[in-house]
Amino acid sequence: MNYYDRIQNSIEFIESNLDNCIDLSIVAENAYMSLSNFYRMFFALTGHSVKEYIRKRRMNLAIDDIIAKKSTIMNIAIKYGFESSEAFSRSFKQIVGCNPSMYIEMNVKYSFERMSVLDKYYEVQDKELLEKYPDIKVLKKVEPMKVAYYSYYGKNPEYNAFKVLLQWAEKNKLTAGDSKFRLFGYDTPDCEPGLDEYGYEVCITIDDNFNVEDDRVKSKELEGGLYAVTTVQVNDIPKAWQRFKTWVKLSKYDFGSHQMLEEHLEGINEDFDYTVDLYMPICEKSKFSVEALSDTTVVMCKVFGEEEKAPYEAWDILLNWAKANNILNTSEKHKFFAHHNYNNKRQGIKRWYIAMVTVNDEVTINNKRIKKEVLNGGDFITCNTNFNKLPRTWSDAMNWSGLNGYQLNPKIKWIEEWYVQDNKLSPAECPSIKIYMPIKS
Repeated sequence: MNYYDRIQNSIEFIESNLDNCIDLSIVAENAYMSLSNFYRMFFALTGHSVKEYIRKRRMNLAIDDIIAKKSTIMNIAIKYGFESSEAFSRSFKQIVGCNPSMYIEMNVKYSFERMSVLDKYYEVQDKELLEKYPDIKVLKKVEPMKVAYYSYYGKNPEYNAFKVLLQWAEKNKLTAGDSKFRLFGYDTPDCEPGLDEYGYEVCITIDDNFNVEDDRVKSKELEGGLYAVTTVQVNDIPKAWQRFKTWVKLSKYDFGSHQMLEEHLEGINEDFDYTVDLYMPICEKSKFSVEALSDTTVVMCKVFGEEEKAPYEAWDILLNWAKANNILNTSEKHKFFAHHNYNNKRQGIKRWYIAMVTVNDEVTINNKRIKKEVLNGGDFITCNTNFNKLPRTWSDAMNWSGLNGYQLNPKIKWIEEWYVQDNKLSPAECPSIKIYMPIKS
């Protein structure tokens, strides 16, 4: 049961006892939390302290009784837990803005309806999928969150990262009083799975106007996005990811490229004996697909140089040659591709760019800058994009391939299909490029 379900359980308990004495320690038990964590998570998810919620809900019901003239003000006060009509009147005026006896006469409107955390945070669930995977729920889009964060690299990085961040948070009084902070953690993007030493980053939500001034702790914004969430013992996280992978294949969603999250109630212990809410990034069914390309003959122009010049020179030479040979379209007969190594930052490696077009095997070449060769086919992850989004699309494709269990094929070129019309490349803002990321069959 995740934290949203737990808080909803507590609301159900509160609602069934609004005209009884409510022991908040028992309410916390219904949420399977300690009292302090319950206070914090209730505030974080509802926007109200639990005591405030109870007062306002009782006042809403008391107003219903006043309008219906069910009883005297004194009896209504006692019914909803007030020791006297005077105490009830003071609280009523503070919340509603007038005395209870004047509510109808002054035509005041007050309403504080029963809250549903599930309606607030959950997308409409697929009933069939929910029956198979009752532990996995889809959240509405999580809004961006400003956080303070700290990363630790080494052995047991989770414990060490939380130790530093929570000490810093306590020093800055972020965890004191009626705080509504939330704690998240995740493996750092640059860590390699399976190593004894790796990186872990933890973060705590902070107000937009809070300034972080520290040598180790920094601030940033978690981008948010769509997530599926489940609760899991930390030692079972690998199993949970496998379960997510099975779930996503049956759902209307796909793996997203935003940050995976683990939400913690109060940090961790060194024995790793605790639970977390695991947030799997998802998106609407993928813009990515897997396609097969056959080996094909191409003519190509390869230009060495910086990325500000080489692509333009390569395309200029190739398109002029294509025009001279009446190859001017992107039909099935002729397609234009590109391949380059600009992401390779190793010293001593010359940068180059290749512009290519598919041709018949019989084509003859009478240009020293143009060569003919075979472009190897295979299976590719593909996606349509435009020039402005090209780097992000390649990055998203990398993430998507890993999450879906595909292995990259190092023997085949990464290529881009560029759409050409009237001997010109399509405008940068148009969906004019299709990426092909090679994967092993």
